[in-house]
Amino acid sequence: MELIKFVKGESPKALQVIILMSCAAGISNSALVALINAGAAAANNRTTATRDFFLFLLALGVMAYTNVTAATRGRLLMESSVSKLRTRIFDKIRRSDLGVVESLKHNEVIAKMSKNVGQVLNATDILVASSQSTLMMLACSFYLAAISVPAFLIVMIGVGALGYVRYVRDKTQHARFEGLINQEGRQAAFIAHLMEGFKETKINDAKSRALFEAYTQIVDETRELGIQAGRRNIVNGFYLQIGVYLILLVTVFIMPRYLETFGEEIMAITSVVLFLVGTFMAMVQTIPIFMRTNAALRDLYRLEEQLDQSTEKTPAPAPKLRKTLAEFKEIELRDIFFSYEQEAGDAGFTVGPIDMVIPRGELLFIVGGNGSGKSTFLKLLTGLYHPKSGRISVDEKLIDKENVFCYRDLFSVIFGDFHLFDRFYGCEDIDVERVEELIRTMKLEDKVEFKDGRFSTLNLSTGQRKRLALIAALVEDKEIYVFDEWAADQDQHFRKYFYEVLLHNLKNAGKTIIVVTHDDSYFQTADRVIKFEYGKILRART
Repeated sequence: MELIKFVKGESPKALQVIILMSCAAGISNSALVALINAGAAAANNRTTATRDFFLFLLALGVMAYTNVTAATRGRLLMESSVSKLRTRIFDKIRRSDLGVVESLKHNEVIAKMSKNVGQVLNATDILVASSQSTLMMLACSFYLAAISVPAFLIVMIGVGALGYVRYVRDKTQHARFEGLINQEGRQAAFIAHLMEGFKETKINDAKSRALFEAYTQIVDETRELGIQAGRRNIVNGFYLQIGVYLILLVTVFIMPRYLETFGEEIMAITSVVLFLVGTFMAMVQTIPIFMRTNAALRDLYRLEEQLDQSTEKTPAPAPKLRKTLAEFKEIELRDIFFSYEQEAGDAGFTVGPIDMVIPRGELLFIVGGNGSGKSTFLKLLTGLYHPKSGRISVDEKLIDKENVFCYRDLFSVIFGDFHLFDRFYGCEDIDVERVEELIRTMKLEDKVEFKDGRFSTLNLSTGQRKRLALIAALVEDKEIYVFDEWAADQDQHFRKYFYEVLLHNLKNAGKTIIVVTHDDSYFQTADRVIKFEYGKILRART
C-alpha cells in the first residue's frame, strides 16, 4: 500500500510509536470485551465482579490513553510527512531544468500539490484507526480462540473469504480512482483557461460557450466515474454486510446444534464475534479512501520521477568563484547548438551554431522576427538551457553544470513572459528610500506603495508591471542586464527614457546590457546589433 510506504519512508521512528500505541489500544480494547464477558459470567460472585470492575477501569484508561496518543502522534506524523513531501517537490521543481518545467502543465501541478496532498493528509485519522482496528481484530481473534477453537476457525474462514471477495471486486476500482485523479487535473486546466483567458471568452461568446461545453463534458465524465466507483462501493458493502450476517448465522444458530461446548459459551462467543466482525466491517469500509489516497500518492510520485530526471544538484556556496565571475572581461559562446525535442524524439526548432563574444560593458541589441530564436538564445546565454553541443566560457573558464549556478548569478533578466514577484526575494538590506525613488521615477507612486517589505499591489497594466519589474531588476544590481522587448508596452516617454537614459546610465555604471528590440529608431544607441533568422545569426552591425 502506497500510504504505508509513504509514512514509513518519511518518518519511520514516528510510525513505530504509532504501531506501539495501536498495539496497546488493540489489546486494551479486546481486554474490555473479555472483562465484560467475565463480569457477566461472574455477576453473582462479588469478589470476582469487584476485581473485574477495577480491571475494566484500568483497561479503559489504557485504551483512552493509547487511542489519544496514537491519534495525536498520527496527526503529527502525517503533518510532518506531508510537509516534507510538499517542500521536497517544491525544491525539485525549483532545481529542475527550465525545459522540463516548461513541459509541465502548471495548473495540473498546482492541482496535484493541493488536491492530492490534501487527500493524503485527510487519510491520517483513518490510517491510525485502521491500524488500531487491525490489532484489535488480532487480539480478539486470540481471545476467541481461547474461548472456542471452532468459533475461531469459522470466523477466520468467513472473514478470509469476505476479504478475498472484496479484494477481487476492488481490482477494477484502482483504475477508476486513477481516472478520477486525472479528471480533476483536467478540470483544473479548464478553470485556468477561463481565468487567464477571461477577456477573450467575455468578448467572444462562441468561444465562451464552447469552453463551457468542453468543461461540462469533463465534469460529466468525472461524475460518471464517481458514480461508478460509488455504486461499486455500495454493492461491495452490501455483500460484506450479508457475509457478516452469514457468519453470525452459522455461529449462533447452526454450531450450537452440533457442539455442546459451543452452546455453553454462546453468549461470550456471540459478543466477541459481533465485536470482531463489526471492526472488520468498519475497516473494509475505509478501503475506498485508501485507494483514492494511494492513487493520489502515485500521481505525486510520477511528478517527482519526472522532476528527478533533470533535477540539478544544490549548489555549494562558492563566494570566491562568484567574485571571480563578477569581474569578468568577456563571455564567449563557441559552436553553441540547441534543438527542441519533439514527442516522437525528432529534433524540432534548432538554434545555432552560434559563435560570439560579449565583452564587459557592451550594449548589445538583438533583433529578429517572431520564431527567429532570440528568446532561445537568451535562455542559452543565461544558462537556463544547456546547449546540446558547444561551450560557454567566462574569461576562458568553461561554464558547466557544476558552476552554472554562479554564472547565472551574473544576470538580471526581464523576459517577455516575465513573472512579477511582490517582494525582493533574495535581496537583503533593501534601501527603502531608493525603492521609493524608483517608484516615483517610474511614475507609479499613485499605484503602488512599498511597505512591510513588499509592493502593495501587482494589479497593474502590462506597461506598469514591466516598470515594476524594472525596479526589481535595478535593486538586484547584477553585472549583466537582459531586457526582452521591455519597451514594447511603454508610451513614448518611457520608451525614450529606457533607450536614452536608463541604458546609458547602466552602461556608465559598467554594466553589460543585452536588449531584444524592434525599435530601429534607437539602434544607433547600441554598440552592436545582431540579427537572428531561423535560429542563426544572420548578420551583426557595429
